Amino acid sequence: APPLRNAYVALRHGWSRANEAGIIVSRVDDGAKPEYGLHERGREQAAAAVAPLRTFAAGRDVSFLASDFSRTLSTAAIVAA
Repeated sequence: APPLRNAYVALRHGWSRANEAGIIVSRVDDGAKPEYGLHERGREQAAAAVAPLRTFAAGRDVSFLASDFSRTLSTAAIVAA
């Protein structure tokens, strides 16, 4: 059998404004709102993931999937840039 060539990485969103406020936002209609997006700490966390992920992904085709929550879309945008 040929060797497996696909690799997958799961990355959780960075620290969000909801995390900072101590509230749980689990519905998309709320989670998509910008006020529940990434906190500055979460942007820093996402940025810190860029170099290791680029090293891992070197020479590979890469796809990003994210939910409609603003915190996940922002995290994906930072990592994909």
